[in-house]
Amino acid sequence: PAPPPPPRRNSVKEEKEAARRRREQEKRLLIAAARQRASERTEQNERAAARYELEVMRLRKEEAELIEALGASSAKREGCGAQERRENMHPPSGPESLSANE
Repeated sequence: PAPPPPPRRNSVKEEKEAARRRREQEKRLLIAAARQRASERTEQNERAAARYELEVMRLRKEEAELIEALGASSAKREGCGAQERRENMHPPSGPESLSANE
């Protein structure tokens, strides 16, 4: 049988194995940290998207209310103008009109 290898040879192998394990552990830690950062970025993006969606909904509602108010105001003005035009075309007759013209 062959004699056992000298202690130095085993020591070198053990050091290489320990270094390999350390490198693998470092890689696992780097991968875990990268995944954590990616997860945090995804969560931040999702929260921002939700905030933006709420803001868009608020602005659309505000826009609809403003358009509705503008339409109501425009219709009211047109209604008043139409009433004035009708009165000018057909002045009121009767005792009320006499006191208004005097």
